[in-house]
Amino acid sequence: MNIKSPKRDRKSLFELRANVYSSIVSAIFLFFALDTQAFSVKVDPGSYAGEWSISGVSEYTSGPKTIELLEGRYFVYIGSVSVFSIDVLADGYVQVNNGYSASGAINSLAFNTKDVLVETSGFSGEWEISRVTGKLKGSQTLPLVPGNDYLVYVGGGDLANFSFSFDQPLNSGVGTVSSGAAYGLLNSLIFNTQDVIIAPGNLLSYWQIVGVGDQPIIYTQGESTVRLLADLDFTFISSVNSFSVSSPCEITSQPTPLPYYPSLSSATFYCPPADQDSDGIPDYLDNCILTPNPDQLDSNSNGIGDSCDATIDPAPTTKKPKDKKSSKKNSDNSNRPPKKSKVKSIKSKDQANQLGQKKSKLNKLRAI
Repeated sequence: MNIKSPKRDRKSLFELRANVYSSIVSAIFLFFALDTQAFSVKVDPGSYAGEWSISGVSEYTSGPKTIELLEGRYFVYIGSVSVFSIDVLADGYVQVNNGYSASGAINSLAFNTKDVLVETSGFSGEWEISRVTGKLKGSQTLPLVPGNDYLVYVGGGDLANFSFSFDQPLNSGVGTVSSGAAYGLLNSLIFNTQDVIIAPGNLLSYWQIVGVGDQPIIYTQGESTVRLLADLDFTFISSVNSFSVSSPCEITSQPTPLPYYPSLSSATFYCPPADQDSDGIPDYLDNCILTPNPDQLDSNSNGIGDSCDATIDPAPTTKKPKDKKSSKKNSDNSNRPPKKSKVKSIKSKDQANQLGQKKSKLNKLRAI
């Protein structure tokens, strides 16, 4: 008995294969069509005048620009070290992932800005925020993008630098500073300065600190006092091969002749942050500047360490029972107002002055 194979419909099979191939091609076309859809996104930096870029799409630029972006994630750079991410969604909506560096909308990205006061505290040299400002002098108020880090160069070249964070998290003000060169107070960056005596080996010789002083370069003759930032390295140029700096500063490299001007020598020096009570806590962080207290204990959280706080109650003492005569005497004087302690008043005044000096430091620095 012969069993015949079922007859195949060659036309139906061909059509089926054609439909499958067509579906695959359509899917591939649709995939690439969606993948390559671009959105014209307007980037508005607002009052931020520094440079910005979008990784893989644009070079560093400034001011408002319209950028072609595909759907996906991008990283926006502010200045030279700051970055936050955005997502361009399928409908062209720009989503800012940290929620406060910028505001997104359909085909739109607008930077948020807040003013930051840079208080130079009497430092007369040059400074700049990398890719945000040019060379500046004196205190300045600058609009910055919150939620980012910024790199500050002090003096000439890039030897002396530090970074600081701003509004990380939101409304936290100027936060972590990478060195003792400055510190944050609300929305202010305050330079931590101290006076340094510079004395060349020959008092008739001329010298300068690069980027500090009048520009174009004007050399100083003989010994002089210069106000510099702490915890940074500075470059010194002199017409002699020896010089000294006042304590606690120290020379960190020996003078060497300049290759392009051998009659001048260059060296570097470093000044640690001041610590007047030698307790290992620099003055700008110390809650008792003149009283050693490495533990920084502050029981009542008033900003003054227990070691120098007049409002801290003394330890209780054991008192002897009063005799009848003294009790009677105290009873007779019970209606009299208590006498004021002159010693306590004097101590309180001293401590109040110390607290006032600490809390009004910013105002004093502005007056320099």
